[in-house]
Formats: sequence, C-alpha cells, structure tokens
Amino acid sequence: MRPLSVAFIWHMHQPYYRDFATGECTMPWVRLHATKDYVDMVKRLEAFPSIHQTFNLVPSLLDQLEEWLPPANRTDTFWELSERPAAGLSEAQQQFLTEWFFLAHPEQMIKAHPRYGELFAKRGKPFNIQDYLDLQVWFNLTWIDPWLRRQDAQLAALEARGSSFTEEEKRYVLACHRRLLADVLPAYREAAARGQIELSTSPYYHPIMPLLCDTKAAQAALPQVTLPKRGFQHPEDARWQLHTALARHQQVFGHPAQGIWPSEGSVSDALADLAIEAKLRWLATDEQILWRTLGQPRQPALLYRPHRVRRAGGETAVVFRDRELSDLLGFTYSQWEPALAVNDFIGRLEAIRQATTAQDSPALASIILDGENAWEAYPDDAHEFLTGLYQALAHDERFRCVTVSEFLEIYPLNRTEPLTGLFSGSWIDGNFATWIGHPQKNAAWEHLAEARAALEGVSREDPKGRRAWQSLGAAEGSDWMWWFGDTHFTAQADEFDRLFRAHLVNAYQFAGHPVPPALRRPIRRREEDLWPS
Repeated sequence: MRPLSVAFIWHMHQPYYRDFATGECTMPWVRLHATKDYVDMVKRLEAFPSIHQTFNLVPSLLDQLEEWLPPANRTDTFWELSERPAAGLSEAQQQFLTEWFFLAHPEQMIKAHPRYGELFAKRGKPFNIQDYLDLQVWFNLTWIDPWLRRQDAQLAALEARGSSFTEEEKRYVLACHRRLLADVLPAYREAAARGQIELSTSPYYHPIMPLLCDTKAAQAALPQVTLPKRGFQHPEDARWQLHTALARHQQVFGHPAQGIWPSEGSVSDALADLAIEAKLRWLATDEQILWRTLGQPRQPALLYRPHRVRRAGGETAVVFRDRELSDLLGFTYSQWEPALAVNDFIGRLEAIRQATTAQDSPALASIILDGENAWEAYPDDAHEFLTGLYQALAHDERFRCVTVSEFLEIYPLNRTEPLTGLFSGSWIDGNFATWIGHPQKNAAWEHLAEARAALEGVSREDPKGRRAWQSLGAAEGSDWMWWFGDTHFTAQADEFDRLFRAHLVNAYQFAGHPVPPALRRPIRRREEDLWPS
C-alpha cells in the first residue's frame, strides 16, 4: 500500500490595521502573532526535515511585518503604552492597561502564570506602580511563544520569577519582540530555500473575492438572503487584489506563488477564472464546496484528491480541505491530552489511507486552517501536541507530508475529469452568511459600494489616488464584515467598526472628495435601529 500524502496548509493573515493617513495602529495583533506564532510555526519544522508543509502568507500581513523593521520602525498603541514607564502613566493610560492588557487566553496565557492571574483577579481594584509594571511585562511576555521563551535564559528567568519586574527587564522583553519580528520573513525564506515549505498567498487585503465580483454570489447557497440595497459588482477589484498580491509575494520572497488560499476559502466560477488567468497552479477551499459542486454526498474517493477546473484559457487544480481533520486541530484537540490527540489524529489518517487504497489516483488529505489563532487555547501553545504529531508522522511510513505543488509535480492531473463548475461559497458552511445578509454587514457593503463609486475616474497612478485605492482595498477585507452582526464576538468589535470606516474616510479624503456624514457614525448600532419593522 502506498503512503497517504498529507498536505498541511497553515494560513497566516491579519487585516490591514494601520491608518494610511495617520500611520496609527491601534491593534497589536501583527506584532503579537509574530512573537507567538509566525516564528515558531516554521522554526519547529527544522527538527523534522521530512515534514513538508505549505504556509499561506497574506500580503496585508507582509506589509505590516515589514513596517516594524528599519527604516520605518513603526509601532502600535499597545507597544507605546508598554514602553512608557509605569510611574509616568496617566490615569487614562492606567485604565487602558487594566482594560486591554488582558487580551489573552484566560486559562492558558493568564491564569497559568500566578502573578498574571493575580493581576487579572485584581481588575477593578486599585493598582500600584509595580502592578502596572508587572502587567506591562506579563502582557508582552505571555505573547512570546513558550518554546521560544525557554530558549532565552533571561526570558525564562523572568517567567520563573514572575513578579517585581524592573523597567530594564521590560525593555528586554520588548527588545525580544523587535528581534522576533525581524526573524519572521527570513525564517520563511530559509525554510523555502531548503525545500521544506511552499509559500502561497491570498488576495492582497484578504477580501471575499466572489462577493467583490458580485454580491449576488451569496444567493447561490442562500437564495433567500437579504442583500444590500446597493449591490457591489467589481470583478476588476478582485483582479487587482489578486494580481497585486502575486506581485508583492514575488517581491518579498523572490519567487512566484504557485497557489492561493482564497480569503476564507471563498470561491466561485468567477474566482476560478481569475486564478486561471493568473496562471496559478492550484487553489484551495473547503470540502463543502466540492459536495455542492458535484451535488453528491461525501465520498473519500472524491475528497482525497485534487480536482481540475478547466477554461478556454487554461486550467488550475483545486484541493479540498478535510473539514473534520482541520476543525479537530482548530477547535477540539486543545481540550485533549496531547498524546491522545496525536494518536487520534494518526488513527484518522490511517482510516483515510485504508478507505482510499482502491482508488486509481494517489490520495491527498488536505488539512487547512489558521496557523495562528488555535494555539493559544492549547497548553504550552500546542508545543507538545505539534512536536508529538510531527514526530509521529516523520517516523511512520504510512504517511508522507508534502506541499501541494510537490504532490501535483509527482502526480499530474492529466487524466482527471475536470469539474464542470465551482460552487460559490466559503469554508464556513459553504455560504457567505458570515459576511453578508445581516443589517450591519449589509450597511457596511453599502458604504463600501458608495465609496467605490466615488473613486470612479480617480487615477491609481497619482500618489494620492493610489492611496485612495489602497484605502478602499483595505476596506474590502473580510475581517470587517466578520465582526459586524451577531455571528462572532470580540471585545474589540467597536474598534473594528471604527477602522473599517477610517479606511473609507481615507479613500474619500485622498481622492479629494467630501466624506459622507454617515461614515462618522458607528455601524454597530442598536438592533432595533437596523432591522426593518
């Protein structure tokens, strides 16, 4: 029996948080995921050279990572308040720290450290200067991956001591943040150069491409969905998001991306056309899209192999995400003992191998999920689980971990019957309800469509015009609509609302147009103001 090929695709992305007009960045997530996730996820592979994986890095993330480096040396609001001496904090700044410097997983990242847990329990009570200083240190320390912390004697000593930190020690922790930020892109370049990883990309600012092409695409899976009053139909924007992403990827990594994870796994026939036009070798999406495309129930022989989409201008391969395996990693195994989770995962891969033995074409199991958000719910940021999993896979001849392009190189799809189309949907339930249909989401789309119309005729070559289009492109990202409505919760929902509107305000102002007054008001208003009576 031939081994089962396993393709891990880790998706690394952040929306564009920085205000193009002011340079201000009010959210810390690029920096914090760089120190906790982006470096260790690729560095951990060095001990397992036979484990090949694909990492998908979104250009809006690449831009923000580079902004932290010389000569720009940009910062974020959380960094600036971390740098400030605890004794010099204003009352408002003290309040900011006690409100926002606990943005971390309560059990695994706060309460796992006695002093940080003590400060967490003390919220609402008076803090002294040492409390604020310890809070500044712990917030930044806990967002450095534990495996990396243990490799730095000074960080390990600070963690062990746990309290009574000094300003000099705080500066050291922040210097480690700067160093890790500088390590991210070189680490990925090095892993790609030794042939262990493939680097893929997504459309530039992570938009829902089928909805950019036409918001009516939402009706394919949800015929009764309430669409925005003013539709959005700009396939040229989708093309721009894709082609500029490919150019940026080439610039950063020195070689072209062969594949893409369309933002949120969102695909359609229009997206397939754009991928083929761009000469992409492959794209990836969720298995629900396959079953809806074929109109068939789940079948291992169909899921565990790439499929072709062919057009007059060429073709591309599509790999479909195993939803169960991917979601176990993303949402379930964090609650298990690491060894039990590894054994369960290996057992499920063996079941796939057995189920696909008789099929003519070699089998490929595609496991695709965020490479950043799941791990904070695991003990020790999933170090024991991931190293145990890689150890098991590296020494088991039943499995072979490959990049997507490696598999396609070894097993061309020449004899595979092409799909007749590609259903329009995303990785979440095969539809777009997460991004459209709710009054808040629709209101955001209407603002976006109005701003897009205002930019007609504005040159992309003129410096201010280019910045106007950049601002609009950033507003087209999926994350803003994700947090509108009632499908997801974040304590920073109001800030996501403000940032979305700030990008649109900038688009108007860079273009020299007046800003509609409605953009000065939050989209997240009372439900009774939004739902029609």
